[in-house]
Amino acid sequence: MSGGLAARLDALFAPWNCSDEPGLVVALAQHGRLLYRRGFGLASLASGLALRPTSRLRIGSTSKPFTGLALAMLADEGRLDLDADLRRWLPELPDFGAPLSPRLVAQHRSGLRCHLDLWSITTGARARWPDAEPWQQLLRLRELNYPPGQQLIYSNGGYLLLARLIERVSELSFAEFLEQRIFRPLGMADTELAARDERELARQASLHVRRPEGGFQRGEMRLPMSGDGGLLSSADDLLRWLAELRRPSLPGVGRQLASVDEVVLPDGSPGDYGLGLIARPWRGYRSLGHPGAVMGGVSEAFTLPALGLDVVLLANRSDLAIKSLGQQVVDAVLGETTAASTLAAADQATRCGSYYQAEGGQLLDILALDGELGVDFGGARARLQAGEGGELCFAGSLGDFRFRWPEPDALEVWEAGVWRRYQRLGASPPATSAAKLAGSYRSAELAAEARVLRLDGRWCLGLQGRHGRALYALTARAPGVWSASLADGGSATRLVVEVLPGEGRAAGFTLSSLRSRKLRFERCRAGGPLLEDWG
Repeated sequence: MSGGLAARLDALFAPWNCSDEPGLVVALAQHGRLLYRRGFGLASLASGLALRPTSRLRIGSTSKPFTGLALAMLADEGRLDLDADLRRWLPELPDFGAPLSPRLVAQHRSGLRCHLDLWSITTGARARWPDAEPWQQLLRLRELNYPPGQQLIYSNGGYLLLARLIERVSELSFAEFLEQRIFRPLGMADTELAARDERELARQASLHVRRPEGGFQRGEMRLPMSGDGGLLSSADDLLRWLAELRRPSLPGVGRQLASVDEVVLPDGSPGDYGLGLIARPWRGYRSLGHPGAVMGGVSEAFTLPALGLDVVLLANRSDLAIKSLGQQVVDAVLGETTAASTLAAADQATRCGSYYQAEGGQLLDILALDGELGVDFGGARARLQAGEGGELCFAGSLGDFRFRWPEPDALEVWEAGVWRRYQRLGASPPATSAAKLAGSYRSAELAAEARVLRLDGRWCLGLQGRHGRALYALTARAPGVWSASLADGGSATRLVVEVLPGEGRAAGFTLSSLRSRKLRFERCRAGGPLLEDWG
């Protein structure tokens, strides 16, 4: 490795080269030759041990490519038809009125709701779920977010389902299949499925979540993870996997690589998500891999086959812009720099505001972020860059989002091959309009109770699930539409509440998030005992 590249990478990661905060492990190789391999920061604030290149970290959704490869292997063997109805192997699944295939589920095009999102909604992302609850939640589902194949919304629940499918078809546990068919043949001795952090594994780094007031607290796996994000791995092991993508030796890898080019979006443009693999452009090259996140860690692992370049970043802290860091690593190798194109201040002022899309129950805000134009999608924020033809854009986890203003008060957003129209909102209705919602409700799909009530001078929505609860403050946004944010400010997540009209008062309401659309709550006579202490 040239001294110049090492110096550029050392400078890039210098902010995390410290002995009092968690950090990250970085490794990159080109054509199988190691270029860089370092750990920065602490593996655990409690122990004071440093992160090392050999440390093992949770990789979150970077687990999904291995689930996808397992599907491809079974399909190559003729044991699994990727386009057949899942209920052929999993007859206990709900009947949604249209078949769900393994391929559509793997591509996030099935419409299946995300159990992780539903856990977050009903518990504020705080309560622990028993091991059986994620699967039970999937079995309780009665509606899809959209008809299969018509849209694309990321669903961790789909990959939980696919892990169960792999077990049913292979007659092995998911962990056994991965170990016998993938990890052992590739020499990935540091990688294993760890559904929870019930026991400390050798060389495992702790997770850390940044507190709003500063400092860190330990991250925790509050529900079991599987094919959606349950793997523990090391930078060395992930380099072995990325090399396999460039020069396949295992069965199924060829099918998995081809799957990235199979998706055609509704407008005829190519998709970028295959069987657990994402294809992305950068600097005129195509990368293949998958990012990941858990509560207290983020990861990025990708290869640029045309350059023979493999990049791994594993962090045990939740506050790193890991995708941007990965791009900067590539820039360091190529000797290039990134210059974002932004809007003039006058253009920013005309576009800032709140916008609402009724069909999907979505609210977004266009706002200034440190002098640049940005977007807030349900509490998740991103900076916008100037694109072609006057459009603005940002790169999401599943392809780009594009923004255009056909009229001063209308915004159109392109996502996964579909343009959706949002209308600018005017002055907010009076908060007293929430009085129509006051009362008790129930969702059979969530096995949850809800209560709309006035607490400490503000209207609130209390949710009580089977294993946790959450209290949201309501803000009127338009007639019959409210946004809901955690009352204690513990998370930036924002939900959208829409009234189902009744005679004189609401008959119910729907609840929408970025990954769950139009969850129905029906009014009931009285809240259960679990809601009695809320008013």
